[in-house]
Amino acid sequence: MPTAGFDMATVHLLVTGCYRSGTTLLEKLLHAHPSACIASQAFPVLFFMAKEAFLESRQIQRRYPLDHLFGESEYSPADWTAFLENYEMTSQDVQQLFDRLEQYTDGLWTPQVLQLRDALKPGAFAEVLQRLLQLTSEMLGGRQARVWGDKEILCEEYIPFLIQQGTRVVVSVRDPRDMITSLDYRERDNLTGGHRPLLYSLRAWRKSLAYCLAHEGTANFHWLRYEDLVQHTERELHRLAEFLEVEPFPDQVAEGAIYGQDGTQWLGNSSFQDQPGIATGSIGRYREALPEATLRYIEALCFPEMVAAGYPLAGDGRLDDSVVQSMSEPRSEIHAKFPADYSYAPHRIEDELARRTMLAAPRDALTVEQKREWFLWETAYERLRAKI
Repeated sequence: MPTAGFDMATVHLLVTGCYRSGTTLLEKLLHAHPSACIASQAFPVLFFMAKEAFLESRQIQRRYPLDHLFGESEYSPADWTAFLENYEMTSQDVQQLFDRLEQYTDGLWTPQVLQLRDALKPGAFAEVLQRLLQLTSEMLGGRQARVWGDKEILCEEYIPFLIQQGTRVVVSVRDPRDMITSLDYRERDNLTGGHRPLLYSLRAWRKSLAYCLAHEGTANFHWLRYEDLVQHTERELHRLAEFLEVEPFPDQVAEGAIYGQDGTQWLGNSSFQDQPGIATGSIGRYREALPEATLRYIEALCFPEMVAAGYPLAGDGRLDDSVVQSMSEPRSEIHAKFPADYSYAPHRIEDELARRTMLAAPRDALTVEQKREWFLWETAYERLRAKI
């Protein structure tokens, strides 16, 4: 139970980030706190449905409802947040949520949530989410927990709305070179589904960091690097406890075995081998795994963001024709929803070149819309501009 001096109000929490970025480890460590109960991808469809409803309301077609957002010109973050503030889920919506969860076998890591079909009532989106966090925590044995949370990847675009509503959000970020190594140069299945084009994954990573740069220091928001979590675990757990306003983590959480929500030992979800406990072996694996052309391509596309996040470059980060011409997709099979040339199509590379040019241009050369369209947040643009 919380010690004296802490506010006893319930904390609602979302853990998110890009895929293969340490979100599951973060979730397991948070769940190990005696005052927290954090589910693992218990209701991902909820976040898909809300975004689908928004896009449908504006007659917009998108490949994925939760997309990377770069080049998005048909709506702004303010439009999206305003929709969520007024989005009411009906009884039919709630039933559709559970119908879709039953079919979502690949990404539903907490199937017990299907037991909650009759307990969840319709209402405003924020109310439905908080009720789901409560019900899921109680189902997992966390009725007395002060922090009720869930981990869902790729939900960064919910951050402004959620923190405004009082829900806290933690984002995990990882070196994009190691993220791609884990995603596309793996030795075993990592449950990330069909292969996405390299450029798409890098844009998804940049989206994650853009939201971190834009919301750092904002109430109810916290972000960390996976590398810091595994190398300086006690320090990062202390910061998380302060953010959540709970007592410090027990010493044993940073030592020895890690346990899942079912009480069994968690052996990690590495793309390479089981690794019980907190391990640092995955840091820098890209040095042996990535072809030189892929490494250059990643750094060229993510150079400003990598510098802003404190990830040293192996090369010079130059983006030119030779970098694009020498790259090849890590895997020959591309997800059917994407064109085979997605990562090197001329118009997309032109966009990337233009984006780098925008960072180097005078501030008044860009409109507010351009800053949002290519950097997602003006705050993120300003912080990246200082790194170019």
